[in-house]
Amino acid sequence: MRAPRRSISSEDIQVTQARTAHFHSQPGTVNVMSGKELRELHVESPKEIAAYTPGVTAVNATSGSSPIFSIRGVGLDDYVGTNMGGIGIYLDGVFAPYAALYNGQMLDIENVVVAKGPQGFDMGRSTTGGSVNISSVKPSDKFGGYLDWGYSSYNTSTGKFAVNVPITDKISNRTAFSYTKGDGWQHDLNTNKRYGAQDILAIRNLTKFQIDDKTSALLNIHYTRDRGTPMSPQNTQADAVNGFPVGTIGVSSDAYYNRVNVGQNRVGRNENGGGASLSFERIFDFGVFTSQTAIDLYRRNIYDNYDGESVQVSDYHWNDTYLAQSHDMHLRTNIAKIFHLTVGIYESYDKIDGDYTSSRGFLFDMPEENMTNHFSQKNLSTGVYVNTVTNITHNLDFIASGRFSYDERGFHGGTRDMNGAVTGTPGGTLSYLNTSHNYERFTGRVGLRYTVVPGTYLYGTISNGFKAGTYFAAPVSASQALDYVRPENLIAYEVGVKSSLFKNKLMLEGSLFDYEYHNRQTLFVAEMPGNITSLSLGTISRARTRGGEVSSTIHDVIPNLDLRA
Repeated sequence: MRAPRRSISSEDIQVTQARTAHFHSQPGTVNVMSGKELRELHVESPKEIAAYTPGVTAVNATSGSSPIFSIRGVGLDDYVGTNMGGIGIYLDGVFAPYAALYNGQMLDIENVVVAKGPQGFDMGRSTTGGSVNISSVKPSDKFGGYLDWGYSSYNTSTGKFAVNVPITDKISNRTAFSYTKGDGWQHDLNTNKRYGAQDILAIRNLTKFQIDDKTSALLNIHYTRDRGTPMSPQNTQADAVNGFPVGTIGVSSDAYYNRVNVGQNRVGRNENGGGASLSFERIFDFGVFTSQTAIDLYRRNIYDNYDGESVQVSDYHWNDTYLAQSHDMHLRTNIAKIFHLTVGIYESYDKIDGDYTSSRGFLFDMPEENMTNHFSQKNLSTGVYVNTVTNITHNLDFIASGRFSYDERGFHGGTRDMNGAVTGTPGGTLSYLNTSHNYERFTGRVGLRYTVVPGTYLYGTISNGFKAGTYFAAPVSASQALDYVRPENLIAYEVGVKSSLFKNKLMLEGSLFDYEYHNRQTLFVAEMPGNITSLSLGTISRARTRGGEVSSTIHDVIPNLDLRA
């Protein structure tokens, strides 16, 4: 349970009606939550966005604090940390290719925009399932800020503040800070140690430079640190399967929900990282030019009791370093008020150096048996995109978009038998791969949008997107399990209606969709050469998802009461 928050505020942060109307008019399903709504609902992490957005789910990979998103069933079937999801996550316009890079940055938010279906035609990278765009509150020329503190179960305290300071008539600065610390909610059956504790700190500083009436720049510097304690699965069958007395390596089937059996296994988290981005915007008579350059670094050191047992069956040590660099620039223009054009180019480079260790001592009847995948993975991505909207008649618009993408994926490394249980030689090589692949792909979107009355639209679109190929970086005993997995492709058909009534007090959206997958990337267990069974990544040649959704929001039914359905 959560105690009431104490709050001191001298400003009110909310999405403007003009911006909400922009998202509402897009030819596709777009759900928007304002910063005011996020604060009132006590949304503290990106994962909690899914609770209030239809068709969106978010789960943690193993015990990691960073969520993996899925939209309409399109997401990521992997847990390792080196694979990119089918959903594009953007923080202030910067694409975060890996979940670790947006850990902790859910603070001082202006709005969250969830766009469904293939994306990448007006910014960023190509994605199959959609995008989640998280925008922070930007600096303004007025002094203000807020201080917010809350207390909840397990001695969890959450403090947030932001302060906006106009430095000169051309420079303004905004600093935001968030810190959450709480005891673990899980108790070990035998040692009474706690797991699932929170200890996460995040800072962001934005500086806006108004160079002249038509030119501005925004510098974003941010940092995150996470030293919480990972949760442990509650394994109720470990003792029964192995013929042990209840409580030996697992818990009983009727154990209380927060009881686990971790024993003396090492469990902990030490993550930290940050980055910077510089955005430049220039307004011309014919349109707006935007350029954004970003770099992020992140370091993880996590010990995970992934199997829920107090012996080493499938415990993991994730030790990796991320580097991600990107640049996106585009021009948006409106020609004769009937032809709207966006043209741009995107480039990114990211690298992961890691040591992923799987502890399997119990399986080999050894006190400790470790298999470690020591690797380096490099990714280069380039894209050129065009998005057009043509006013055919006063009420009818034709949408046509296209994108050319080029991706390179390289992997160097393999798994070592650290204690020699399999090879008989400590440090012996179990698997090895040194390869690279490239891929080119054209994607596109066509559609129609009809304005029934101002604020009410009918639309239909056909679009396709792709997710780049990848490698499986978990510790494996067969080299074939590391092999390159082909890119996945998705063709999406969607029709829908959206309406905004009574000055945006009533919002309605409904859609029907049909998704056709080609080469969907997924985890599977397969027989490898040498009579070895291994977990790996592969593709499902064809898959299909059909569905529909309806959502509605009524603002201020009575003062300060919103209804969502």
